[in-house]
Amino acid sequence: MRYFAIKYKNNVEDIVPGPMLDELIAEGSIKQFFRPSEQKWIILGSDTTRGMGGSYEGKERRWITPNTTTIKVTNQVPMNL
Repeated sequence: MRYFAIKYKNNVEDIVPGPMLDELIAEGSIKQFFRPSEQKWIILGSDTTRGMGGSYEGKERRWITPNTTTIKVTNQVPMNL
């Protein structure tokens, strides 16, 4: 489980597990959390956080349904097994 450093609105710092971070953000209980991948404090309400990207109207690109992906072969080379 991943843990994150947070700052409550009263400037008290703490370390919490990921699921608790999500709860505290939803409740509005914290003002910042440290994002290790960017090595910086994220300010809630100013910086981009999960779920703030808006809606996407295009085709879903993250999931592949079986039997719907076509693979184009350009050079067929016999394989000796």
